[in-house]
Amino acid sequence: MSARDLPLPDPSLHALLAEAAGGVPAQVDAAARVEPGVHLGEGCRIRSGAVVARGTRLGYGVVVGPNAVFVDDEESVGPTTVGDGAHIGANAVIDAGLRIGARARVKPGAVVLNHVPEGAIVAGNPAVVIGAVDSGLGTRY
Repeated sequence: MSARDLPLPDPSLHALLAEAAGGVPAQVDAAARVEPGVHLGEGCRIRSGAVVARGTRLGYGVVVGPNAVFVDDEESVGPTTVGDGAHIGANAVIDAGLRIGARARVKPGAVVLNHVPEGAIVAGNPAVVIGAVDSGLGTRY
């Protein structure tokens, strides 16, 4: 199985996160830049200084930390997709055309050059998996 064939998140996760968000619209801080053609799921939060490139798709409840950057190269590699409930840390860089799985955690300052599996915790430059998100009970390393 190649990295581009990562499994899709459980559909019941959409319902759970939508309920948790309470139908809250996405929040974009004033100094953040969200380019045209970006899809923001309910309850998303884009923090100050973040740049979300055109064509990026953010699922329900995604948090993008301050100064995080999504690289724009959609025309040659396709859109970047971030699954429901994922968190992108401050100053992280996400390369174009990648898939960040549901509930994944990208640590601050990480440079993500490959797909991130659902529930994975990644850190470093280049980012590597350092742990996994436990099912609702915190994280394990």
